[in-house]
Amino acid sequence: MIDHGSFIKLIERIFPPPEDAAPRTQKGRQTSDRVLAEAMRIFSTEGYAALSIRGIADKLEMSQSNVQHYFASTDALLSAMTARILEQYRSAFLRVFGTEEKSAEYQFDQLLKFLLDDVKKPQTQSVFIQLWALAQFHEPARKMLNELYRVEREVFCYFIRQFNPALPDRTCAQRAALISVQIEGLMLLIPQQTKFGGELTGLEQHCIDMIWLQVRAPASPDQ
Repeated sequence: MIDHGSFIKLIERIFPPPEDAAPRTQKGRQTSDRVLAEAMRIFSTEGYAALSIRGIADKLEMSQSNVQHYFASTDALLSAMTARILEQYRSAFLRVFGTEEKSAEYQFDQLLKFLLDDVKKPQTQSVFIQLWALAQFHEPARKMLNELYRVEREVFCYFIRQFNPALPDRTCAQRAALISVQIEGLMLLIPQQTKFGGELTGLEQHCIDMIWLQVRAPASPDQ
């Protein structure tokens, strides 16, 4: 059984609460959310080059200074997008596990299925592929990706430890990284599509099977 108490503590540690920079009034929060939602829409559909304070202001029929009251720059928007994406995953992870007592195997399977479903969503594909490209030359985007994948690797390490507690820390971290690559890399095969076709039909289960082999395999002698 997964120890829900320790899992909740893990989630609270790796998903630190966002800085309390949210507007104090309901109207302010609603406006901030509208701006951020529009920024994420532009970023996912048109790319970072199209993301600008002026463009968002025009689209939302707001003044540029009003948008800048909430987000001073495009880098500030990227930072806010990081926090929003992390919060969405935090909520999703807690929703996947809930409080129902299930075996660790069941819980890990649910996590993998959730992530595999997520990478098939066109918006998820758009956001991450844009970030991968931007991170090649833009430090804030690089930091954003590093943070997102750090969180994912820590969750994987938590589960690997449930099934293979004798693994050295380094090996556990490397296998967690390989699982991330294995799942995220599937996006390259289905750009803006929601399923695998042809000879790739059923690839999701094969991916899960291969991940389980990695998770359970003993460390090699040189590790």
